[in-house]
Amino acid sequence: MNNKSEHIYTKDIFRIRKSIVDYILKKNVDFPSQIFKKEYKYFKFIDFDEIFSKDFYNYFSNYAKELGIDWFTFYTLDPNPEDYFYKFFKKFSVIDFKVNEGHDSFLSKLHDSPNEEPNSPDALIFNSNKILLFCENLDLFIYGNRDEELAIVVSNNRNVFETFVNDYPNDSICNVEECVEHLLGLKFNSIKFEEEDFSFYEKLITNYENSF
Repeated sequence: MNNKSEHIYTKDIFRIRKSIVDYILKKNVDFPSQIFKKEYKYFKFIDFDEIFSKDFYNYFSNYAKELGIDWFTFYTLDPNPEDYFYKFFKKFSVIDFKVNEGHDSFLSKLHDSPNEEPNSPDALIFNSNKILLFCENLDLFIYGNRDEELAIVVSNNRNVFETFVNDYPNDSICNVEECVEHLLGLKFNSIKFEEEDFSFYEKLITNYENSF
């Protein structure tokens, strides 16, 4: 680890981060099907944009810090970090963040242009449709889906999960039914709503409802 967060350039380090993603996610499965390996069975939801908020950054970085971990990874699943980002920019759309860097540094790095163009649409703050946030302890991580306007707190450990959820800094965290109710309300009031949304959200509830 460097002392300062930055995009990952070397293929060796990228492969290590990718091996973590492969450990978490099933292969060739699309959301809202169950995309996580079977041991990950505890879920709560927040808005996608909350991932970039100061409250969330402070809470998640402190979570890692309390585990004795000094970094966490922002990993872009879509666009593909190899087929798109590395192909065009010779760096991966993956950043290791030091937990003591602060929210301003977090946002600054996500706004960094991969091609040195100002306000680049390929900065990760804009071009990160599906993401994972994780640290070395894989008891808990965050999956984000920009298109569906949601993020999921995912865990394989009920005690870790309940502590994280119960101490969450605001009341926006919710179960899948509450998330769907919120998102359907938004779509009913916009031109985005379509009949197939019902099928999507039925699958979402079926696959991400907690068993307790």
